[in-house]
Amino acid sequence: METFLFYFGRPGRPQAEFLRQAGEHIARVMPDAGVPLQVTTTFLEGANAGWCRIEPSGTVGLPVLDEHIDADRAALVFGDLVGVPADRTAQRIAQVGAKAASDLDGSFGSVVVDRPTGKVSLVTDCIGGRALRYAATEEFILASPHDLTLLASGFVDLSLDLVSFASMAMAGWSLNGRSLLKDIATSRPDERVHWQSGALAREDAPLLVPDRRIDPADQKRIREQLDAMADVARDGARAFAEQWPLTGIQLTAGVDSRAALAAILPSLDRERTFVQTTGYPDSPDVRTARRLAKHYRLRFQLTEPQAPSPEGFMKVADLFAFSMNGDTNAKRAPQVNRVYAERVNALSWGGTGGIYRGIYYNSAGGRPLGLEEAIEHIYAKNFRRKLTFADPQVTEQLHQRIAATVEHYASFSPNGYDILDLYSVHEYFSIWDSIKDRFTWTPTAFWTPFKDRRMLRLGFEFPAPISTYAHIHRTLIRQSLPWAYWIRINHERLLPLHDAPLLARVDRRLRAITGKVKSRIAPAADGRAAKGHEQAQADMFAGPLSAPIRDELTRPDSLSVTLLGRQAVELLVQEHTEGARNHAQVIGRLVTAERWLRLARDFAASPKGVSP
Repeated sequence: METFLFYFGRPGRPQAEFLRQAGEHIARVMPDAGVPLQVTTTFLEGANAGWCRIEPSGTVGLPVLDEHIDADRAALVFGDLVGVPADRTAQRIAQVGAKAASDLDGSFGSVVVDRPTGKVSLVTDCIGGRALRYAATEEFILASPHDLTLLASGFVDLSLDLVSFASMAMAGWSLNGRSLLKDIATSRPDERVHWQSGALAREDAPLLVPDRRIDPADQKRIREQLDAMADVARDGARAFAEQWPLTGIQLTAGVDSRAALAAILPSLDRERTFVQTTGYPDSPDVRTARRLAKHYRLRFQLTEPQAPSPEGFMKVADLFAFSMNGDTNAKRAPQVNRVYAERVNALSWGGTGGIYRGIYYNSAGGRPLGLEEAIEHIYAKNFRRKLTFADPQVTEQLHQRIAATVEHYASFSPNGYDILDLYSVHEYFSIWDSIKDRFTWTPTAFWTPFKDRRMLRLGFEFPAPISTYAHIHRTLIRQSLPWAYWIRINHERLLPLHDAPLLARVDRRLRAITGKVKSRIAPAADGRAAKGHEQAQADMFAGPLSAPIRDELTRPDSLSVTLLGRQAVELLVQEHTEGARNHAQVIGRLVTAERWLRLARDFAASPKGVSP
């Protein structure tokens, strides 16, 4: 578990002792990842600036913190760059400076200090999975990957943003990646934040400007673009696989992980490769993954869902809450059954693949789409939930935040499809799907072809909507996994029928008929065996974890009770426990927020003398 606290203040008394004490306090109250932590303090000579790093003692897990100081610049980084050794990431960012750093490919958040001018810049990578948090006044700027670390400085109050919490509870993340704390801001991937002489400024740095579009009639150019994207994916896979002695492939029955397998398989030594799937033995994911592994001569590893102890669940939920700034779903916690380990391996997966599949408009059919329809699509997919907030103003302010978010993307393009694609890149995937980038306690390096900056830029050169043209999944699978091209996605649709609506409709009808016949001839003997992973998680919340979850959510001082009201929270838990309705998504989000609030109170209780 790694974090840092950066401080830059106007000329005055030095703050080295403040940083040392703050670092020690942070190390004491951070969630336990099973390893001792060490605090290292660095102070820049000639400037009232410095930082403390909190990280595991010794060489454990994956390095995600790096720093570099020279006569011109200092850089402090949380994350990594593609093709750059971990201990050279900060040096590379310092060499190019803040403006060029925003064009580097990787997953990082960085503080860059221009030493001659005293200018501080915050730079975030393309997707934004490791975006930094910051708080600034005329006197100072603080920055960190984690809002609780800022809270421990003593400069930030424990003042909650209930609209952010409402957004997270409904959609699964806080819009714009905004903190649950009112006084903390987030560095966005499409801007650079600067602080100099007490003044804060934001500079636009758009990553995806859809102005170089291929003509929809130019089929030859579209095919060439798809081949170029496939080459980029395989190049990235090759560079990733070469770094590690053992490479795993996280595989499901879906299309994203299959495309990731297609990208990385040509680069793999099968003796150093395995397929990993989580689920019950007869679940669709496991059956498909086992079948693919057998055909391509890959070792198969099955991880069956195991109900954790309440204590173990809450411990991992605390790690989730800290790492994701309270902005994720604790229902994923039962999946995490290990923390730091000596051996570091690699795992490819299909994360963010939905960027190229039009997840917000797959039923729009390619017809013209305007701004209002784009807002409706987003609202329908993420916010039309039956959650009633105790304060009507929270609902009104949430609607205003949704509209402002969508209108921000409309400034790049008036096309509703572009707006939805940009929204999915910067909101849905950069925030909701940043989970593996921020879980730094795991002993595994994760890679997905779909977050590559080059892939995104090539994808946004297709005509809108890009999902109609950017068929990178089908291209990769057809080129590298020709046999798997004819295996159904999620046991339902066939990729070859994607452009044949009539045949696809006939295929669905035949599948429905044969499915009914099979269920009557050979009904499932073990209903548990065929359950998907989502249902397994819901069962854990309704069974062994129901009592501690109820206690957590219904405490008189809980965020959940404040936002929804006690009666609504009790009904939510009761309906899920009794099987009347599946509320695992919402309950998991609420649990994370509650654990985050518990931690926040510990971080805010800074010992006397920490705050200058």
